[in-house]
Amino acid sequence: MSHEVNNSVGAIGATLNVVSDIFRHDGKEEWQEVLPAIDASFERCDHLAQFISKLAYVVKIPQPSLSEISPNELARTVDALIRTECRKRNNKLILSLTEHEHKIQADGIQLEQVLVNIIKNAYESIGNNGEIHISIQSPPLSLTIKDSGQGITDEAKQQLFTPFFTTKKHGQGIGLMFVRDVLLNHNYKFSLDSVNGWTQFSIFFE
Repeated sequence: MSHEVNNSVGAIGATLNVVSDIFRHDGKEEWQEVLPAIDASFERCDHLAQFISKLAYVVKIPQPSLSEISPNELARTVDALIRTECRKRNNKLILSLTEHEHKIQADGIQLEQVLVNIIKNAYESIGNNGEIHISIQSPPLSLTIKDSGQGITDEAKQQLFTPFFTTKKHGQGIGLMFVRDVLLNHNYKFSLDSVNGWTQFSIFFE
């Protein structure tokens, strides 16, 4: 469905773009009143295409393919993936693991993407010269990501998991929705809190 809609929207947008160019090159004064409407319609086509693409992305999250994985190893993998980006921003990344290598049944690929999304939100909130802590605790067996970013207002906290809601200027509002849906599909409880300037996202595996 998204493919068909975007094909139609793309064709309409391309036609509007051509018409706009013709009117501009024609130079007639009467076209000046029509051009803003054409430009606005072209912009709406672009927004609709983006909306459909994001909606298609959200509804295609597959059910988890479960296997035995180690939360410690998951944290190490994500640490390796995002450490360079944190270093670029002069953000200190601190990893704390449990002494015992616990095991959980989970989709490692999906959980890895969940953590990358959360940490990406963290370092974008911080900007530069901050700290991000990734820690595994037991009991209960859980993973926590804590950052020294801007924190979250109570108003924003109520809407963060709403489709397409975002506090970022160029955000799409699907990152935390993806996080929520993956964790719910795994039957994992999670919490998001902001205390004394620190934002903390915790995932409970048991």
